[in-house]
Amino acid sequence: MKRTLVLCAVLALFAVTGLFAQQKYKVGDRGPGSGIVFYAEGGNYIECLGIFGPVDWDRAVTLTENISDGGYKNWRLPTGAELSIIYKTLKKNNLMDFKDAGYWSSENSKNIEGSKWYVNFKNGYGGSKLPSEFIYCCPVRSF
Repeated sequence: MKRTLVLCAVLALFAVTGLFAQQKYKVGDRGPGSGIVFYAEGGNYIECLGIFGPVDWDRAVTLTENISDGGYKNWRLPTGAELSIIYKTLKKNNLMDFKDAGYWSSENSKNIEGSKWYVNFKNGYGGSKLPSEFIYCCPVRSF
């Protein structure tokens, strides 16, 4: 009985002091994987690691899958929608030093068969590129 009371007291102390609470992040914060948070809603976060390239699409995928920064191995190419958010939150607010160039997404283009979707960080517009073309990539991870 005494052990149970001590355990309850310790758990209550942890709860009161917030030691069990998940850290909250906001856009622009450094994430746990060393990236910059560009999405923070409802306890869901996505961070962007930085800029690599220029590389073709296959190399971008391989490079991204082999990253282990911050001890995390769940880095990936962003979706087209995520690239648009990165452009609006990080690029336009100068929170990361992006080049005014194209960035690969993980998605196939619906415009041209065999092409991949990318977003141009000069103006925020998306388009199609052949996977053999060389542009930049910015790995992301959700946490």
